[in-house]
Amino acid sequence: MNKLLSIGLCAASAALAPLAQAASYGNYGMDYARVIRVEPIYREIEITTPQRQCYDQPVHRGYRANDGGDGALAAVVGGVVGGVIGHSLGRGRHRAPVTIAGTLAGVGIGRHIARQRDDYYAERIGYQRVCQVVDDTRYERRVEGYDVTYRYRGETYETRLLYDPGPRLRVQVDVTPVLEN
Repeated sequence: MNKLLSIGLCAASAALAPLAQAASYGNYGMDYARVIRVEPIYREIEITTPQRQCYDQPVHRGYRANDGGDGALAAVVGGVVGGVIGHSLGRGRHRAPVTIAGTLAGVGIGRHIARQRDDYYAERIGYQRVCQVVDDTRYERRVEGYDVTYRYRGETYETRLLYDPGPRLRVQVDVTPVLEN
């Protein structure tokens, strides 16, 4: 059993050794450079938002108006005039029916004249709510990125980043061997 345990420990340590070495060299080739200048890059974008706008629109409505009542006075006057005319036209025993017919005709004519005189076309203004969707367009400046100038070991470099790096920038240093012929 001890022999099996020692073989297992050796195998585990052999497997974990590269991971431990990689962890100790995790920052290998990384350093920090001093940031000299950061300049934001702006882009103007168009933002369109649909807006519902409502207003009250005047609506003209026409109607027949009658402010003379139902023409009762004109009917009475027409009936009296019609009755007098009918009475004067009728002779003998036909006088009563002609008088009644003249009275009824006078009432009808009086009402008709009263309605023609009193009826007129009037207009009433009402309001109707009207709504429509319109696009509200506005423009906004947004930061698209940053032009960054930094210095590392006496050399000046420039790059474009999506974020503001602050006073220092993490850089990767790559040292490669020079191959000689």
